[in-house]
Amino acid sequence: MGMGPLATRGCWCRGSGVWAGLYQLSSPDVARIMEKRSVLYAPDYVVNVGGAMAILGMETQGWSKERAEEEVALAVRMALKKVLE
Repeated sequence: MGMGPLATRGCWCRGSGVWAGLYQLSSPDVARIMEKRSVLYAPDYVVNVGGAMAILGMETQGWSKERAEEEVALAVRMALKKVLE
């Protein structure tokens, strides 16, 4: 199952943003629609990891809120780079 062209009609995303998806895009046409809207489509498991990672770091590693934000941003950036290459 993939996210097809009809699903993009309900997409309110415009400008910079990330659409976390469980399913792959169904065609290159859908990818072009998302690109025209400046929306990055990425796997949900990469985009949604932040909350869990931050809480675990704060509770088990003693990270401050600021450190947690830095660690999450770095980890997600690196993961997205690998996934999107």
